Amino acid sequence: MLYHTQNPHGGDLYGASVDLDFSANTNPLGTPPAVRRAAAEAVKEICQYPDPYCRKLVAAIAVFEHVPRDFVLCGGGAAELIFSYCGAKKPRRALAPAPTFSEYAAALTQAGCQVERHILLPGKDFALGEDYLAALEG
Repeated sequence: MLYHTQNPHGGDLYGASVDLDFSANTNPLGTPPAVRRAAAEAVKEICQYPDPYCRKLVAAIAVFEHVPRDFVLCGGGAAELIFSYCGAKKPRRALAPAPTFSEYAAALTQAGCQVERHILLPGKDFALGEDYLAALEG
């Protein structure tokens, strides 16, 4: 949680009225019955921390995707993984196209990276043009 900062990420039903929100993994139809049953069954293990390495989940994804387990990385959402990656790599300079997921620039900035924005235009279907290459050189 980023305290004392305005969180542009969605899913904040407590601070604003939201009908449909596509910036967070929410379901406008409600929680599916199978998920409710799985949650009720998992309550008996609520006294334990979850596996920090998500071993069973990683194994299941690797089998499903037909890839080695080392190819699978799980996290508490894309933002956690983006912040973790930037914190580990500590890039010095980055060019971020906009509009995009705001966590890219936030994670880069938190890692001490100089972030330059490159605005994509609706008149060009938000496509990268040759001007993007020039921005990379600057």
